[in-house]
Amino acid sequence: MSGTRSIQVSAWRVAEGDVSPSGLSIVSVHRDPSTGRVRIGYSSGESLTLAGERRVVVVSPRPVPSIFHSGANRAREHLRAAR
Repeated sequence: MSGTRSIQVSAWRVAEGDVSPSGLSIVSVHRDPSTGRVRIGYSSGESLTLAGERRVVVVSPRPVPSIFHSGANRAREHLRAAR
């Protein structure tokens, strides 16, 4: 997956549509504040129940820092041209 990276988030922040590092889609997330647990359902039919504070790894489609690097270079060029 180009332009993606793996990140750790608390189980409370996992959302439907997130993807596990193995490529399985997360199809359901059930949060139970009374017990502090989160049940995560995967596209394979498996599920995982964790404490809400537990950290899990998901694949983030957010831009990687290199994208911001090109923006920083453009800003530097703009500042040089303004001198």
